[in-house]
Amino acid sequence: MRLFNLRPLRLASTVAVTALAIGITAPGALAQNGAQNPGLSPAAERSLSDFGACLSANRQADILFVLDESGSLTGSGTDTATDPDHLRVDATRDLVKQFEVLANDLNADIDIKLAGFGREYRSDPATYGDWIPVAEGAEVLDDPITGFRDRANDSFTSYGAAFDGMLSEFARHSDSGSCKATLFFTDGLLTVEGSAEDDLAARQAVCSPGSQIGDLRRAGISLFSVGLMPQGSDTPEELLRRISEDDTCVPGTTANGAFFNAGTDPAALFSAFRNIIPSPGGVESVQDLQSPFSFILDNSIDPVRISGQPTSKFAEGAITPTLTSPQGETIDLTEGTHTLGDTTVSVTTVEGLPGMFDGTMELSDNGDWAGEWIFSYRTADNIEGAYEASIQIAPGLSLVVAELTDGGDTGLSSADSLTVSLQDSEGDTRAVAGAAELTAQLTDATGAVYDLGPAQSISSGSAMIPLDSLDRPVTGDLTLTANITTQGVDNTPGTTLSPITATYPVTVTPVNMPRIPGSINADLESTETTLTVPVTGPGAVWIEEGELAGEQSVLPTGVDSLALASPHNSPDTALQLAEGESGSLELTLTANELADGPVVVNPTLHLISAEGDTDEAVTIPLDGSMRAPVSASAFSLALIIALLLALLIPLGLLYLMKYVSGTIPRKPGVHAIAIPVTISNGRLLRRDTGGDFTADFDEVVLGTPRVTSSGRSINLAGHQVQVVMGANPFTPTQAVVQSSPSVAADGSEKNGQAVLPLAVHNQWFAVGAPGGSSQPADQGTIVLAVDEFTSREQFRNLIRDINSRGEDRLRKALALSPDTPASGGGVNPASTSAPTGHDGDGWSTGWDGPTSNASAPPSGWSDAGGDSAPGWGTPEPGAGNPYRNPPTP
Repeated sequence: MRLFNLRPLRLASTVAVTALAIGITAPGALAQNGAQNPGLSPAAERSLSDFGACLSANRQADILFVLDESGSLTGSGTDTATDPDHLRVDATRDLVKQFEVLANDLNADIDIKLAGFGREYRSDPATYGDWIPVAEGAEVLDDPITGFRDRANDSFTSYGAAFDGMLSEFARHSDSGSCKATLFFTDGLLTVEGSAEDDLAARQAVCSPGSQIGDLRRAGISLFSVGLMPQGSDTPEELLRRISEDDTCVPGTTANGAFFNAGTDPAALFSAFRNIIPSPGGVESVQDLQSPFSFILDNSIDPVRISGQPTSKFAEGAITPTLTSPQGETIDLTEGTHTLGDTTVSVTTVEGLPGMFDGTMELSDNGDWAGEWIFSYRTADNIEGAYEASIQIAPGLSLVVAELTDGGDTGLSSADSLTVSLQDSEGDTRAVAGAAELTAQLTDATGAVYDLGPAQSISSGSAMIPLDSLDRPVTGDLTLTANITTQGVDNTPGTTLSPITATYPVTVTPVNMPRIPGSINADLESTETTLTVPVTGPGAVWIEEGELAGEQSVLPTGVDSLALASPHNSPDTALQLAEGESGSLELTLTANELADGPVVVNPTLHLISAEGDTDEAVTIPLDGSMRAPVSASAFSLALIIALLLALLIPLGLLYLMKYVSGTIPRKPGVHAIAIPVTISNGRLLRRDTGGDFTADFDEVVLGTPRVTSSGRSINLAGHQVQVVMGANPFTPTQAVVQSSPSVAADGSEKNGQAVLPLAVHNQWFAVGAPGGSSQPADQGTIVLAVDEFTSREQFRNLIRDINSRGEDRLRKALALSPDTPASGGGVNPASTSAPTGHDGDGWSTGWDGPTSNASAPPSGWSDAGGDSAPGWGTPEPGAGNPYRNPPTP
């Protein structure tokens, strides 16, 4: 299936609830308070229409949400937070629910995946959830979505890392026939680690010929971007619009996305996010709160959905949505079920934005609701603002071609006629009371358009499209468009709806040539893959062998080309078929290696007429994904071999293996803080602030610099943690705190030094004030090391653990030895016990690997330890500082 290589169709802009919407009259239409421009560019309208047409025809889609996780969202490192109330989280949850509705309306398989980005792309299923078939329940993603509240502490917005992640994510999951799209949300310009010049170079590279944007476009992955604009600084609008809508970004490609400007008010994210949902069959509007939204219904339209979203956040009860029937009766659209004459209205309000709602209008049997309906907001004290509204008819209404569904994959003949029907979500044909015209066009790869006859009525629910105007083979996209106008009062025209569309990749051939599919789907999971292409006679077909590559091709990084071979590779070896006879064209694709990524290539087939006097070349798109699978058997075999070799190789090799594998992870980064504490009446108190021990998430995660491991050591708030091998080659390597006396959270210590797991993230330890010092014997320090992506709930659990065990661990540290030196790597010679909670083998302190920099401070820091613990104080400006503008602790 060719993905998203579809042609322009008119589509309404702004928000929709699901797939279809009815038109409106909008005397007060405007742009205000967030949605800066309710009208979309022609390129954006085309892309949204293409996505809707693909989904309508295929009923299968994979949609990846990639959300910014930079600190500017919550104010870290900036003067003003762009989203202090985390409305992006509520808007994401709302959008997932709307896709659940859409999947059920269309009876479609829609899978959704969450991911985040900042310095790098992140999509670990343990944090972000896996791909979810959303029709089975959007609530599965509630917890991963809520987690975005705590993941807003990154210092960079690396678009390139996000785009690389998108390509790999789709390759690992998507089927070749699935419609693919990404919601890409950010509140900032592209930034990378390095200088301002590095940022500029990265921004310029986004639209270079070899950039990921070109691969995304050629792979048919629509890029729908949403920008929340920071105040008083450069905005990402221009760059986001280029990557989504501008053909000149990566010359030679066609933009297949849309940009939605949420402005500076995060409340507008609700409508901006909903904009990516296809909305053929309707018109929407952005209006001021004092202007009504009117629409005309006729009795052939049932059910109808209605929605409204304020573009700013108002106080609860400040605005109330209302609906007025043609008879003048008005109801408030509050949560629950309401009755207006023959109409039942079921309303659901939306969490996080007062005044936002979704409703379903249903007409009773033999009822009458024809006429003009009016939706509006009743406001308190003449509140000024704006809202977006939409009405949708017969959710799931779509154009279906009988000959191209249920096995219609061997192409079309110019002698065929297509049976097109207007079907609802139940698969029933629907007639409309108003006017409905159907047009059909076939657009080939060069952009040439073939009109398949004049427009004809489909108001009865069905129509026929002849193909006899095509006298030569044509491969491309068949686009069907139904333009509907509702019936008005006294048979006058009512409301004109935006087109309902469907697009199918097809090949149409003359009656004396073979019929072949419009595209070839291939998912490649080995270096050699054999495919078969269905063909129906009469005539013969063969395929050109050779390397498949070129400007319009997409291959994963590291894969230079695909080699195509076939037993039917010339006129002499062509597959010969009689009239009506079916056969398979075999071809083999060979790659030099496997990698995760999309595949788009364009092999050339030759069609020979039944008479043998004509040979026509046709380029057919072959698209899909390449995956480099992880071999469980290979991993097991490698483990077995390693164990066998361990019995035979010298002991020194075992130590080397232990050394190589025994490292502190370099990623993710760590935020560490040393908090001075004391014990009083059995309670652990903070000495710097007074009162029971506690710590604030922002104080630690946002208020301290990010540090990373060298692999062999890491400095945690001035306390060096060093990898120690141990004398026994069969025991695990450990991370040992070089400050004495100290004890880990689980009570582990060796020679007066805390013993931590190699993954020091989300760990804590107690450091006692050394005996013989001027400090009282009941004082010390709690050192807390937090994963840079930890959630607030995980942080709270760490604090609870310290409150539970901190006093005991500090007492244990204080009791270890009165003669232990104050800091550094000192070892208490009197202590010979094994680390508590670990197998004892007599720890080695003589060999910590080839090199050690245990005492070196991180670059850019000054030796300014406080009285609570020896260590490094505040970062100096310049080298090694991971923040462009360091936050104030």
